Amino acid sequence: MSEPITQISKKLGKTEAIKMSHIQRIVAFEYGFSVEDLKHKSRKAKIVHYRHITMYLCNELTYNSLTQIAYAFNRTIINAINNIEERIKHDAPEFKAQLEALTIKIKATWKLQTQGVPK
Repeated sequence: MSEPITQISKKLGKTEAIKMSHIQRIVAFEYGFSVEDLKHKSRKAKIVHYRHITMYLCNELTYNSLTQIAYAFNRTIINAINNIEERIKHDAPEFKAQLEALTIKIKATWKLQTQGVPK
């Protein structure tokens, strides 16, 4: 069984260096949206779902405050975090695996972007 996303996040460690814009780009790319789609006020279920995932990952992977994250998305964040945490508890393991894969990809691409390719 896979570990909860919070355990993976703790293992990999939060870092101030990861920017919310990086997380937004990775999630948007992975799901075929633009960053503007994620920030837009659209209430389409699919976009809202991926916006919630992005906000949740911003909370898990950065030291940005909830206020800063909410401001970046022009949204309230508590509902987004609660929504994703409920899905983690009650949905199929595939959802947790999806979040874990995104977390690893975000951290790996950020490390490559900031530190370059190891020699």
